[in-house]
Amino acid sequence: LVINDRNKATRLINDENLQFGTLYVLLPLIKKYGSILKLNERNACALEAVDIITGRKSSKISLLEKNNKQLLHKTLVWILGTGYADDGLNDRYDEIIDSTGILLVKRYKDKSLLNLMIDIVFNRNRRDAYIHDLLWSIFETRDPQVLVMISRYLDSGNTKDSELAHKLLWFVPSKDGKRSAAIPKSHG
Repeated sequence: LVINDRNKATRLINDENLQFGTLYVLLPLIKKYGSILKLNERNACALEAVDIITGRKSSKISLLEKNNKQLLHKTLVWILGTGYADDGLNDRYDEIIDSTGILLVKRYKDKSLLNLMIDIVFNRNRRDAYIHDLLWSIFETRDPQVLVMISRYLDSGNTKDSELAHKLLWFVPSKDGKRSAAIPKSHG
């Protein structure tokens, strides 16, 4: 399409309803034909952020912020908010999702997608995927609402969900089979 109808390809790639997962899958083509396509600000910012994240050059986020901090924040929200649906696509993609969540909560103090981040953790746990970085960033917010959000999974029909929720909230079954909170004994 880029070769046959450059304008249509540009309109499609810049569609406001485009999800990050689609942009990510098209990255090789975008890099190949980038000079032909005229990416909108959000997509161009997303590509720069992805390059910084995957290049493990977090210090360069400041350079990207200098151009437009609000645009970067809005773009990160878009990446996580639309990209979560394709979580598990591959390890690199999951790393981008994790790093985006971490940047949002640590650098921007944005807690608006915490619930979504918790859902990602539980979805990954079901498939035995990596959860530690994302989970760490969630707890680093020190937001008590996180405990409420995790507690939704206590009575899940999925055993892995309820086991993880119990582990994260330190719930243990009582002797009569009912759930009760218990503070772990210190070993020291």
